[in-house]
Amino acid sequence: MGDLGLNPRTLRDQASLVRGQLSHLESIAKQLANSRNAARNPASWGLDADDRAIDPAYVGSALTAYNDIIGAVASARRLLARLETEIAQQERASAESASGRAPAVPRPSGTGTGTGKAPVPGPTFSSSHTRGIIAEVDADSEIKISSPGVKTPKDYDSLVSTKPPQDKVTISGETSLRVGLQDVASHEVEFADGSTLSHTDETFIGSTITSGYKVEADDESIKFSNETGITTGITRTSTTEYNKGDFTATREDEVSATIGASAGTSVKYDEDSVTYGAEAKAEVQASASTSGQFDNGVVTGKGEASASVSASATAEASAQFKDDGTMVATASVAAGATAVVAANGSIEAGVATLSGSAQAQATAQAQAQATATIGPDGLSAAAGVSAFAGVSASASASGEVMGVTGGVTGEVYAGIGAKAEAELSVTMDEVSLSLDLGVALGVGAGVSFDISFSPKECWEDLTSLFW
Repeated sequence: MGDLGLNPRTLRDQASLVRGQLSHLESIAKQLANSRNAARNPASWGLDADDRAIDPAYVGSALTAYNDIIGAVASARRLLARLETEIAQQERASAESASGRAPAVPRPSGTGTGTGKAPVPGPTFSSSHTRGIIAEVDADSEIKISSPGVKTPKDYDSLVSTKPPQDKVTISGETSLRVGLQDVASHEVEFADGSTLSHTDETFIGSTITSGYKVEADDESIKFSNETGITTGITRTSTTEYNKGDFTATREDEVSATIGASAGTSVKYDEDSVTYGAEAKAEVQASASTSGQFDNGVVTGKGEASASVSASATAEASAQFKDDGTMVATASVAAGATAVVAANGSIEAGVATLSGSAQAQATAQAQAQATATIGPDGLSAAAGVSAFAGVSASASASGEVMGVTGGVTGEVYAGIGAKAEAELSVTMDEVSLSLDLGVALGVGAGVSFDISFSPKECWEDLTSLFW
C-alpha cells in the first residue's frame, strides 16, 4: 500500500470513520425493526389500534429492508477486518524491506466478501412529508356564441315561420378560493432488481368557496344570474404504484365527506315581461372509491369500485311580471337521499376483451311545487306533491373477440310512491278544478277527475229563461 501511495495511518483513520457509519446504520435498522413490531402489535408499544407506525402496505418491506441493512453491515465489517489485516501485513513488509529482507505479502484469493463475489446491494429508501396551510385562488371566464342552425320544420307553423334562427351569446365566469390544511406524505423504495414501489398519502381538510356569474342573451331576451357556494369537508387520497420492467400496477383510493350550501339569484328581461328568480341548495355527501390497473405488455386490466351516500334539499322561487298586468309566481321545494354502490372492471389480452359492471341504488325523494297566476282575466293556481322511495340493482357483462361482441344485462327494481296534484282556475268564462291522485307499490294505481263551471254561460242560460 505504501508502494501505491496509500498511507496505512490514513487508511486506519478512514476505517474508523466507516465503523462509525456502520454503527449508525445498525441503529437505523433497530429503529426500523421497532417500528415494524409496533405496527404489527400497537398495544404492546402503548399505541392505539388506529395509530400507524408504518403503513400496512410496507410492513413486509420493512422486514426485508432490516435484513438487507443488517446483511450489508456484516459484509462491510468483514471487509474492514480484511483490510486491517492487509494494512498490518503491509506495515510488517515495509519494515522488513527497510532491513533488507524481501517482503512476504500474501495475495488475496478474491475480492469483496472473500468468496470472490461482490456484495448484493440492498433497497434504497426515500421519503418526504409536507404539512401546511394552503390558499389557492382560481379564476376562469368564457365567452361562447352558439347558433342553432337551420332545422327541418316539424309542423306547418315552423314551415311558414319567417323567424330566422337566433344566435345566443353566453358570458360566464367563476372564481374559487380553496383554503385549508394539506398533508402530503410520500415514500419510495428502489429494489436491487431495479423495480420501484412508491406510495403517496394526501389529506385536505378545509373549505372551497366559489362565486360565479352568467349572462345569456339572444334577440328576444337577456338573463343575468349569479351563484355563491361553499363546501367544507375532508378528502383523503392514497396512491400506490409498482414498476418492474414492462410491468406496471397502480392503485388509488379516495375517501371524502363534505357539506355544502349555495344560493343564487337571477333576472330575465323578455320583450313583454321581467322574471326574477332565486334558488338555494344544501347537500351532505360521503363517498369512498378504489381503483387499480395493471399492464405487463401483453395483458392489461383495470377495475373500480365506489360507494356514496348523499342528501340534498333545494328551494326555488320565481316571479314573472308581464306588460299586460299578469303576474305568475312559482315556488318549489325538493329533498332527497341517494345511496349508490357500483363496481366495474375489464381485462384485455390481444384481440379479446372481457368487461363487467354492477350497480345497486336506493333513492328516497319528495317534492312539492305551486304556481299562481293573477291577471286581468282572473286567477289560476296549481299545486302538487310527490314522494318516492325505491331500490334498484343491475349487472352487465360483455365480451369482444375480433370485432364480434356479445353482452347480457339484468335489472331488478322495487319502489313505493305517491302523488297528489290539484289545479284551480277562476275566470268569467270558466271555473275549473282538477285533481290527480296516485299511489304505487310495485304496480301503480291512481284516480283523477275534473269539474268545470262557466259563470258566463250560466248567466246567459238563466237570462234566456226570462227574457
